[in-house]
Formats: sequence, C-alpha cells, structure tokens
Amino acid sequence: MASSLSALTLARVGGGFDQPSQPLQRRIMPDGIYTYVYNFILWNPCVKKYVRLPNPNFSFRTTGPYTAAVGFGFDSKTNDYKVVRFVTPEDRDFEEGEFTPKVEVYSLATGEWRVVTATAQCPKCAVRDTAMVYLRLQAFVNGALHLVCYKTTPEIRFLYFVLVFDLEDEVFREIPLPKHSDKYSWEWVSILAYGNSIAVIEPGYSVGTLDIWVLKNYADADADASSWTKIISLDAQAPPQEDITRPFRGSYRKKIPCAKAFRKSGKVILETYRKRLVSRNLETQEVKDLGITGSKYSFVDPYVESLVLLDKPHLAVTY
Repeated sequence: MASSLSALTLARVGGGFDQPSQPLQRRIMPDGIYTYVYNFILWNPCVKKYVRLPNPNFSFRTTGPYTAAVGFGFDSKTNDYKVVRFVTPEDRDFEEGEFTPKVEVYSLATGEWRVVTATAQCPKCAVRDTAMVYLRLQAFVNGALHLVCYKTTPEIRFLYFVLVFDLEDEVFREIPLPKHSDKYSWEWVSILAYGNSIAVIEPGYSVGTLDIWVLKNYADADADASSWTKIISLDAQAPPQEDITRPFRGSYRKKIPCAKAFRKSGKVILETYRKRLVSRNLETQEVKDLGITGSKYSFVDPYVESLVLLDKPHLAVTY
C-alpha cells in the first residue's frame, strides 16, 4: 500500500440517512434536507476503484442530536488509511463546548469502525459540523488530524483552538489560536496544511480582508497564541481586482478571495468570485490564472497516482 495520503479521496454522499421526526438546525445536507448522512466513500480514481464504508457507530438513533466532524489521514506505523469521526452529542442538557466528543475510527485494513475509548485526554469541546462544506474543517499534517473546535471557559463563552489527534498513538493535544480582539473572529476560520505545519484562514468580514496565519514552529510542544505569524492580509483591492468571493449569504459578506490550498512552493491557491482558481506568490504578489473553474463547492488537494485498493478485492468496487 502506498504511503501517500493523496492516493485516496474521501467523499460523503447522500442516501442511507436518519431523518429525525423534528427538523434540526445546522443539518442542511447536499440534498437540502435536514438530516444526517452516514455514507462515506474512499476512492482511488487511478485504478477506478472505491470502498463504501459501513455505517458508523454513532448515529441519530444511537446518540440523538449531534454535531459531527470528519477527518481523513494515513497511519504510517500500521500502513493504514483511516477515517475519523468526532461527534458532539446535543441532548437536552447540552451546553456547547462543555462535553468531551465521542471519537470513532474507520480502518481500511480491517474494514470496520472502532470507538476510541482513551478519550480522557481529549478536552471538553464542540466540533464544527462537516456540513459546512464551504470551509476546510480539517488538515492532515505530520501524521495527525487538526480541527478548529471551541470550548467554554469562565472568561470566554466560545474559545476557539486547534484540536490535534495523532493517528498513530491516538492521543490528543491543543494548540491555541492567535489572540484576536474580536472573540468571534475564528467562527468561520478554515485550516489548511502549510508544508510541515498548519495555517488558519481568517475571513475578516467586518474589515473586508482575508488573513492567513501560519504556525511558526510546529514541533514546539509549548506552542501558544504567540506562536503564529500573519503572513499576509488580502483584501478586495488585491489582484485580481475584478473577481471577488462571497462564501456566505447575508448582508455582512465582504468581497474577499477564498483560500483553497497551499502549493509545495508556498504559493496559495485562491478561488475568485467567478470560481476561477488562481495561484498567488505571497512574496512577489504575482498572480497566475490556473485555467480551472470550480463549482459551487470545490476543494483543492494534492494527488499522487498509486495502486491503493488493488489489494482489497473483498472491499473495493470497480467501476
């Protein structure tokens, strides 16, 4: 099995869902129905094979109302691709950010979901719903998944931070986000891989900018809010001037670009208002049109050809 995460793609599709008897907020799925979707597919377009994952352990029937985030990564210790679900139950006594998420892992090697029992070290927090497809909610870097979550403290009602989950040892740690005068500034933040580190993308709607922050020393176990550096702040006047991005509905949205990914060279790939993808050099500010037009919800990830799934005849489906 190849060791490159980019050999496979994780997709979530409609169908095979629970539909609660009462409508639930923040559960709008691709088909426009307030519901929960549990169908996931691991796809290798190179060999034209895919694996449809079995239903996970945590569902509306077993857990009740919940919010779920999904991550995908590669465990180099066991040479195994894994899908991870972080589930925050929302029962009648639910208080956002005051409960420990439930965590389960799907292993391609076993073809099964497994509940992570050693979650005592996981902080009490709330995950952001993967239904927010216009945001990048997880980044896989250095063998670990990174998600922006929030918790409650005596001083701050919603304190956002990066939750790190190591796929090999299944341990958790926290990385504080940069300090900001606006306590709600991280509500719509995306997180991306930036070389061997991570970057958070902050859309500043109140001032019409897109701020990109990079964690300076990822290996520092004592990383804090001061460990981040703002490498650039993009606004509506930045090239290309004629194109703007509006990732959210509402009167407050601003004309700012949308960051999709970083290239190995450090250049950032931006999506413009017309859904065109451009590459921007953050040092020279040179912008290059990539000649690619995205769709309503598009994503950019690296891809490496591989033979992954050829050794899974009992799981993989050929198309």
